[in-house]
Amino acid sequence: KPYVSLMDQLSVIATTGVIIFFAFGPGCIAWFIIAEIFPLYARDTAMVIGIFINWVANWFVAFTFPMLLEYTQPYTFLVFM
Repeated sequence: KPYVSLMDQLSVIATTGVIIFFAFGPGCIAWFIIAEIFPLYARDTAMVIGIFINWVANWFVAFTFPMLLEYTQPYTFLVFM
């Protein structure tokens, strides 16, 4: 039982770490890259495509998470590390 408690704590710490480092790192890079790479007339289309891909990726993680939780129980968050 103490091992599962340790995994609970590790899951919270890992999730917090991913959120923090993603926000300061690659989380906002895509918006800067799109703004710098594409010309002004194509920038809005590029932003729509980028936002769509971001939402699809978020949906995929949220959709597959219950299945991962079922199969990997206390090790679910290790898949995302």
